[in-house]
Amino acid sequence: MIDDVLVPHDAERMDWIRRDILARNYLVATIESQQQRSLINCRTAHEMWTRLSAQHLRNAVENQHVLQQKFFEYQYQPEHDIMAHITEVETMASMLSDVEAPVSEIQIMTKILCTMPPSYRSFTTAWDSVPAHEKTIALLTSRLLKEETMAKRWTRGQKDTNDAAFFAHNFPTITPNGARGNRTDGGRGGRGNRRGYYRRRPESSRQHPYNPTFCSYCGLGPHKAIHCRGRLKDEADAKSRDAAAAANDKKKAISPEDNSEFSFLSEFTCFTAHSINDWYADSGATQHMSGQRSLFRNFVPVKPNTWFVNGIGGARLQLLGHGQIVFKAKVNGSEHSVSVSMVLYVPNIGTNLLSIAAVTEVRITVHFIESFVKFNRNDQTVIVGERIGRNLYHLAITATKPVETAYFMTPAAPSLAVWHQRFAHVSCRKIAKMAAQHLVNGLTIPANSAIPSQPCPGCMAGKMERSPFPTGRTRAVQIGQLIHSDVCGPMHVETPGGAKFFVIFTDDYSGFRAVYFLKYKSEVADCFKDYAEHLHTETKQKIHTLRTDNGGEYTGHSFRAWLSEQGIRYETSAPHTPEQNGLSERANRTIVEGARSLLHAKHLPLELWGEAISCAVYVLNRVTSKAAPNTPFQNWYGTKPDVSNLRIFGSTAYIHVPKIERRKLDSKSLRCYFVGYSDSQKAYRFWDPISRKIKTDILHTCTNTHAAQ
Repeated sequence: MIDDVLVPHDAERMDWIRRDILARNYLVATIESQQQRSLINCRTAHEMWTRLSAQHLRNAVENQHVLQQKFFEYQYQPEHDIMAHITEVETMASMLSDVEAPVSEIQIMTKILCTMPPSYRSFTTAWDSVPAHEKTIALLTSRLLKEETMAKRWTRGQKDTNDAAFFAHNFPTITPNGARGNRTDGGRGGRGNRRGYYRRRPESSRQHPYNPTFCSYCGLGPHKAIHCRGRLKDEADAKSRDAAAAANDKKKAISPEDNSEFSFLSEFTCFTAHSINDWYADSGATQHMSGQRSLFRNFVPVKPNTWFVNGIGGARLQLLGHGQIVFKAKVNGSEHSVSVSMVLYVPNIGTNLLSIAAVTEVRITVHFIESFVKFNRNDQTVIVGERIGRNLYHLAITATKPVETAYFMTPAAPSLAVWHQRFAHVSCRKIAKMAAQHLVNGLTIPANSAIPSQPCPGCMAGKMERSPFPTGRTRAVQIGQLIHSDVCGPMHVETPGGAKFFVIFTDDYSGFRAVYFLKYKSEVADCFKDYAEHLHTETKQKIHTLRTDNGGEYTGHSFRAWLSEQGIRYETSAPHTPEQNGLSERANRTIVEGARSLLHAKHLPLELWGEAISCAVYVLNRVTSKAAPNTPFQNWYGTKPDVSNLRIFGSTAYIHVPKIERRKLDSKSLRCYFVGYSDSQKAYRFWDPISRKIKTDILHTCTNTHAAQ
């Protein structure tokens, strides 16, 4: 009998009782003692759960108003950093969700932004330009943390003065006599954020009732605060100090010749330019400033630690020189050149500033129309810009470098150092030998070119080695007689196509190499079958012997059976003896060193290691070796290779965007990086850093300073 209902099956009844006892024990064990007493009269777990639910739901409804009030009244705490502030807001939002009063994600982001200190106002303006569908709490957190890091670097860990005033106003301290102020000793400071003195009342207002004949400022009488001599004297002293400080600041910002101190807009203590090529008109800067040394002409260096740039908020940056910069300015669709003199070189300023104050001193008038600015000379507009902040205007100008843009196709013969980079950092002596003996076409170097005495940084990073292991062998006498192979990997970074390994097949007679990229080692057998077909098609020869290490990727039963069917002899090295497969091991090392040199020489991401290896193999097939007088390409195909199409890996290139892939006003060119040569097309391979994809196209334009040599 359970709740006056007859249960016919004893087994089911006992099972129900057992589970009910288990549930009641679990409920009692997981609640507080006060709540346990309210469950004494409950006979079943269902009754316990019903009573607890009714009690907590009632409390949840009552707590909604308290939690919502706490959420909407919360302010940024002085002791918090950005991460602590965001965590506090998210915690309160989570508590509201628990009581069935959820807060939307946009409300959480709005709460975070609205409670930020004043130094983050420009960040809030920049955040408004982010598309609505991209705004997330994760993105906001990431950008705020980056902004906090930049601000700490500019201010050297000191708190912004505007923030200090903000916290003093919103979280004032209490002096021992009960007055609000920034000091607790009852002396100077005192009245909110006003300068001056606070005169302590002799007695607390709690001890004496309000008396209209006593002054509310000094606490003495009989007079009122409006006629208080102490108040009038304090305010006069504060005005005198403000005037003296303003005169001192004006004196410091007269000109570079008069003083070595300059200033820039305080908004830049928490502002980061969208691009290093952007220029901004700054109404708070006393001089033009830039951190890009390559833009300066007629540069005049300045002795370190003599000139400095000061920004409001504690930022103090060193100035290392000044010079002239030439701009390309766009006005109404047309371009013209503008030269600006006396631009200060400040390495760590992080942006480029055009001072409105300095511009007006050279007879250029500045007109502000709504959110736009125009710079006029002789009633003609020379520069235009648009406002992006309280005092900042983004200008439609682009600085031009003193060195003319260079292209791959140049009549001047490239130097030996340039060919060293083009040949994937092959030895300079080998390149000079090839040029002297005319072993390849298109290789021209200046007469009497000397071997560079300084080591190449890319080679130092990619080719540092120990003494080689001594080897000896008998070479093959025809193509296909002996093929060496080895697998390299896994790499700690995947290629854009997902590959982690690569396998090399090297013909012993010609030295010609072929590379395949693998996601898994099990793909080696299919790659070798494909290589055997290509070898037969291109050379009319068949493979006689395959020599590898004792890796499991080559010793599979199906692959061994296929080798037997094709009449290919299979040789392996002894276990744990890579020296017996020395040619493949050295080939792997040479290729990986070349790829590493290519990547580090141009500071490209490591995910492009596959493109670097393909480029290194392509070049090495066109380079002679100690063992053979001719290039592997000539031994394989019977003709000399043409190396005039070689380009420096990692060079900046501009490729054409087809009409079908762009809109009416989109750019017709795409800035990419050269990463190799296409095997299946008469084209080059380029890496797009924006989409992080590989594109193939003919070479249109490449800007690389080495090619001008």
